[in-house]
Parts: sequence; structure tokens; C-alpha cells
Amino acid sequence: MARSNSTENTNYSRPHRALALFYGGCAHVAFAVAVGLMIYSLYNGLRSGWGTCHGWRRVFANSVLLIQFPFFHSLLLSPSRRSLLNYLAPTAISRQLKPTTYVLIASLQLWAVFLLWSPSTEILWEATGALLVIHVVFFVFAWVLLVKSMWDAHLGIQAGYIGWLTVWKNEPRIKWPKLPTTGLFRVCRQPIYFSFMLTLWTGPVWTWDKIFLASIWRTYCYWGPVLKERRLMRSFGEEFKAYCSRVPYWPVVRRTARSRNLQT
Repeated sequence: MARSNSTENTNYSRPHRALALFYGGCAHVAFAVAVGLMIYSLYNGLRSGWGTCHGWRRVFANSVLLIQFPFFHSLLLSPSRRSLLNYLAPTAISRQLKPTTYVLIASLQLWAVFLLWSPSTEILWEATGALLVIHVVFFVFAWVLLVKSMWDAHLGIQAGYIGWLTVWKNEPRIKWPKLPTTGLFRVCRQPIYFSFMLTLWTGPVWTWDKIFLASIWRTYCYWGPVLKERRLMRSFGEEFKAYCSRVPYWPVVRRTARSRNLQT
């Protein structure tokens, strides 16, 4: 992720600025719907999908839905594949819109998971009474942590508006923010992934489907950030290395457990 302190201006055409605004609107609506779908689906134990597969086909179809999200989510952030996002918008603004188009794609991926999921009908356990209140509190707390961590990580990047707003404000390139080290980033280096994992393992309804999804994505939540940290090392160098030396990877992981991988 390159950082720029450039203050020069450019002149995007009105159609380009309007198109950037349209991209932003699509990305934000898709993002909001994706979050709503995820909250509703996880709360109800993934019993609301529209998929109609059964037997081994159900297992295969759901597995594909689960794997495509972390696969493409990571692929489009890799240095060798990030340029694919340039093909999703006109050349004049495609580079600036990368954060916006990335969020749009990620949101549509989540739509696919929770809308096309082929649910089972068996409920392993469902909280009632006082336990229901406790589980709902933990579920809400996990989502509050996720929102807080996204805010601390610079919401403009997480929600994608740093992209389209660059075009709208007639700025030649994205002004990337500093390395996030405040808020929840004082507790661990990957609060977004950790909070995301907590949303998977909370909620009042438990099914095999939810356990399956939580188990697969929990693995991604732990190992996926290793690639992210390599990108941060390339961008921030010694600053990020010093940060790693004083802040743990996850709250329950020793400080240096993952930082050794940054040099590989």
C-alpha cells in the first residue's frame, strides 16, 4: 500500500465524478445489505438460505460458497492480482476506485454465501430464557467490537469510500492513512479478524451449518492476516516491525509468534 503526501490536483470529468459516486453508492448499499444478511443468518444458525441442494451436493455447494470468500478476498489484495480491479472501472479512475470496487466485490461474495446457502433443518441447540439474553449480549458485543475495530482501522478503507471520494474531490491519487496503532490496535494487531471470528461463534441458535462455517472461516481469520502483515511490512517497514514487537498478533497469541513470518 503506497503512501502519498501529494497535494496536487487533477480534473476528472463530470461523468467520471458522477460514475465514482455511483460506484460508491453501489458499494455502500451492497456492504450494508451484506452486513444485514450476515447478522440475520448467523443469529438464526444459517437456516435462511435459498439454496436447494441436498445430500453430498449440499455439502459441496456450501463448501464452494465458504471457500470462495477468503480465496478471492485475499487474491485481490495480492500484489500480482490487485491490478485485476483496474478492469472494473474506466481507466481514468480505475486506480482510485480500487478500494471501492474491492468492497463491492467482497459484499457481493457475502451475498452469495448467505443467500445461496443450502440450509439443513436440524437445530443442535437453541438458547431460551436467561441463556437467550446472555447469548444475544455476546453476539451484539462481538459486532460492536467489529465495528469499533473497523473504525480504528480507518473506516474509509474498510467501507471503500476513500476510493470514490478521491475522484469526487478531484484528487490525483488516494491519500492512504497512517498505520493504525490506536484503539483496539493497542490490544492486538488484527482486531478486525479477531472480532469477525467472534461473530461466527456467538448467537443463540446452533446448527451443524453454523459450526461448519465458523470452523472454516475461523481458520482464515487466523492465517489470512499473515499475508496482510507482509503487505504492511512492505509499506511501513521499520515502523510496522516496531509495532509488532510490542503488540500481539491476537489477544491470546504471544507478541512474536506471527512476526517471525514477516521476513519470509
